Amino acid sequence: MANNGVEKEHSKTAMIAAMYRAIHNIEYNNEKYGPDHLAKYFLFGIHRWLIKTQFFRTKFKTKSESLTPGMYGYLLARTAFFDEIFKNSIENGYVQIVLLGAGYDSRAYRFSNLSNTINIIELDIHTTQNRKKKCLKKANIKIPDNVILTPINFNTDSMLAVLEGSGYDKQKKTLFLWEGVTMYLDEESIVQVLDFIKVHSPSQSALAFDYVKKISEQDIEKSYGVKTFLEYWKEHRKSEPFKHTFDTSNLNKFFTDKGFLVKENYDNNDIEKKFLLDENKNIVEKINAMFCFTVITTK
Repeated sequence: MANNGVEKEHSKTAMIAAMYRAIHNIEYNNEKYGPDHLAKYFLFGIHRWLIKTQFFRTKFKTKSESLTPGMYGYLLARTAFFDEIFKNSIENGYVQIVLLGAGYDSRAYRFSNLSNTINIIELDIHTTQNRKKKCLKKANIKIPDNVILTPINFNTDSMLAVLEGSGYDKQKKTLFLWEGVTMYLDEESIVQVLDFIKVHSPSQSALAFDYVKKISEQDIEKSYGVKTFLEYWKEHRKSEPFKHTFDTSNLNKFFTDKGFLVKENYDNNDIEKKFLLDENKNIVEKINAMFCFTVITTK
């Protein structure tokens, strides 16, 4: 799952995602939008200072919408989606959560009062995870006793061996969170993770993830933000390129064949209506047409 870029240095895309969340927290700062008040601690000092100014935040958003249209809204909604899944899983009897490619996810710390009785394991490449630990320590944020941060190279390490070494119990109903990862993997790596969950977790365990959907050449021009986004990403994110897209016309069959049921699936329009409506039912931000959210469960 990791590539050579993030094996040598911490993930730049994880850092950028933290920047968006930190800005969202200042701009919105409520439970639904921008709740990640810890995101700023994963930024470099200069960036923590810059995001305090309205000028910088406005310029950042303007540039984001110019180069990667719909990214600002996508990450705003993505935080809301995974926050909801995380909190609901605890209420619905999940006793173990595994974060696959955790990056600078802060849910185990933001929701520690809800999750302090369950087993939480964060997996990530050592470069990003080591930096995360340093940032938490510097911010005086204690890692709860029930949270284990374990380094993994998904290309070379045994996922089962790494997880079992971190206290993973394959008999416990588990939620797997896969945020901002699948688009950077090839299909073989994705299937390996699905096979692991199917074999090594009990019935009704769940996997929540976001993905990029396949859009035909003739539809790219009329799909909001897609062409501009992909052109920019191909040119400026060479160390972490997009590798996989899901065919949404075949989504249910793809996962059924792998031993899963699709419980929830949201395209960009669904996401806007569910996660980005204000109190007057107006959409607060638009989302790039290629991004989707899904929750699947083992049969």
